[in-house]
Amino acid sequence: MTPLTRNGSAEVQNGRRYIDTLCRHWARKFAIQLDDEGAKVVFPKEDDDPDYPEDAIAILRATESRLDVQLTAFTLTQLDAYWGAIDSHLDRFAAREGGLRLVPETT
Repeated sequence: MTPLTRNGSAEVQNGRRYIDTLCRHWARKFAIQLDDEGAKVVFPKEDDDPDYPEDAIAILRATESRLDVQLTAFTLTQLDAYWGAIDSHLDRFAAREGGLRLVPETT
């Protein structure tokens, strides 16, 4: 099965704070690897659902002014669902600052 990848970013100060918050929020539900460079979130496959045939993986990195996300999935449904989940959670965590939206890269 060929993986699909979506890359995007959000202009934000202290992107590392958002990565840490997201990982704490999801730590009980998903496998998280957090290090000095960012995080890896593994969204598990769902055995009974053909739209989620393999684990999807999100790589999150932060710079001084940006948060970058690379999401790899195996169906468009899976890619859209997890991209939406990451985007909506980051937006909710940034509500006090006026919100935050991921902007997908265009190719």
